[in-house]
Amino acid sequence: MLQIKHLSVQFPSKPRPVLEDFCLEVAAGEFCVIIGKNGSGKSTLFAAILGLHSSQGEITLAAKPLTSLAPYERARCMGVVAQDADSSSIASLSLLENLTLASMRRNPGKLRPALQPQRFFEHPLLSDLREFANEPLGSLSGGQRQRLALAMALLSKPNLLLLDEHCSALDPRAAHSLMAITAQTVSSEGITTLMITHSLQDALGYGSRLLVLDAGKLVLDVKGSEKHKLREEDLFRLFSRELP
Repeated sequence: MLQIKHLSVQFPSKPRPVLEDFCLEVAAGEFCVIIGKNGSGKSTLFAAILGLHSSQGEITLAAKPLTSLAPYERARCMGVVAQDADSSSIASLSLLENLTLASMRRNPGKLRPALQPQRFFEHPLLSDLREFANEPLGSLSGGQRQRLALAMALLSKPNLLLLDEHCSALDPRAAHSLMAITAQTVSSEGITTLMITHSLQDALGYGSRLLVLDAGKLVLDVKGSEKHKLREEDLFRLFSRELP
């Protein structure tokens, strides 16, 4: 599904590449959780996939080369949920207007969703937001706005879902609720997903595969029973390790 070959990203202000000869293959339907220290290259990896940084190497999604595509062309086949829900929505529009725009993302000009707006609320992520349909986004709590952002990212049926610390700005209860429904939705819809988190508990408790980055390199890649055996102390040891 997703293939990254020999990806390198170098910033003029940095003495060494942020990502260096980075390679990764993600199968269709895999839910990969990514952790790493600040500056390890996690967000740069997402930006490179989205075409927001110049890079060297190859990125292929669903057998389609992305390297030569403009960011807006890549965005049509990917869904993104960031830490700040407002970055993926328009505050001056109503919840329903935001959903309609999101549904047209992959097929600009397709108006069918706008003619059947209540169908949006059949989705489990949106079922209890129906009463806010014509309200501005300020009527929603932080957890509800992030749930909306996740639903909007999924409406265009993306080949790849990128979650960039999408629970980190929420209180513990809202974060736990959103993380649980994220895992359930990703699993039930079979969505290929990469998720960045700083929560070691979430890294161990969710996802089918765990990737640990350090200094622009992949230092741990585990799945299945190997992942289930890991404990928080194991990850702490990796975080305290210094690479040459």
